[in-house]
Amino acid sequence: MTTEAKVRVLHVVESFGGGVLSAVMNYIASTPATEHHIAYRVRQGEYVPSGELGQFASATAFGESNFAAPHAIRQIVDQVHPTVVHAHSSLAGAFVRMGTLTTRRRRIVYTPHCYAFERRDIHFVKRLCLEFAEWCLAFNTDTVAACSNRELELAKRGHPRLKVVLVPNISAAPPTSDQTRDPDGGVSPRVVTTGRVSPQKDPHFFAQLASSLREDSPSVELTWIGAGDRLLTDTLLKAGVSVTGWLSRPDVWTQLRMGTVYVHVAAWEGFPLSILEAHRIGLPIVARRIPALADAPTDWVHDSPERIADAISLLAKSSEARRQNSLHWDAYLRGNSSENQATSLTVLYNMSPVR
Repeated sequence: MTTEAKVRVLHVVESFGGGVLSAVMNYIASTPATEHHIAYRVRQGEYVPSGELGQFASATAFGESNFAAPHAIRQIVDQVHPTVVHAHSSLAGAFVRMGTLTTRRRRIVYTPHCYAFERRDIHFVKRLCLEFAEWCLAFNTDTVAACSNRELELAKRGHPRLKVVLVPNISAAPPTSDQTRDPDGGVSPRVVTTGRVSPQKDPHFFAQLASSLREDSPSVELTWIGAGDRLLTDTLLKAGVSVTGWLSRPDVWTQLRMGTVYVHVAAWEGFPLSILEAHRIGLPIVARRIPALADAPTDWVHDSPERIADAISLLAKSSEARRQNSLHWDAYLRGNSSENQATSLTVLYNMSPVR
């Protein structure tokens, strides 16, 4: 039996509403010799997993109380006896590290999937408090498994003693019936985006984009694949954006395939899985300039809704622009491969503890 086969990982997920579930499912596919378990909760109104949980050796829910979560997770840890507890997201990372200790036989691995102190919808004093909390919790963290170069830099800056490794996000393969497509030039664009309707994903920016696009192309269609905050959803609907609600993964792929351009307008990110998924099926991509995408292709990353609208209009009309777009994103996303993720995770899960 290999060393990797002896590794038992307990993933801790406190929300399935964003890309975390997809990321964890990709981790499982990349490390088939590792035994994967999950401790999870489902937020009210969020995506409810179904068949995905069957791919874990065990799946145990914990309650909705934030106060009780650290103790509940510790009980699951005591039942599963993992060699690695892998916390996904800032909140799950806090739950795990407040209730469970790193030991010589049990390591705590933490992937923020975007640090909470990156938020831009809260006062800077609160962001400083969140950053200080991360610094304190780092004393009970064996390794940060960063999902992007941005996250890697923040982890190293925040606590020099930490082990930090890069585990690049990847896109799962789409259903076999989906084929790469290239829309005919001159068509009215159908613009798509995916994710939780939340301040992070910035529906107000997307609504402004809708207005800018309609100045040049009144018949443009815009679709938000996902669900979330009711007031923010109303903002999208008033701007003429279709909001699908939470969909199964096959239905998400179907909606993406119906698009002509994928747009990412989040105000802050770890590294967006949705960009990888859009690229996987050949959709042209335009994104908002944020720190997580600081080194993304400059021709296709812009600051304002107006500049993004111009890029979308060009892509809808020009096959050469679409070809260039694909080449630029190919080069940028080259490191986000299944091979790189599998190698990183194998090293990560077989590391020796810090203590």
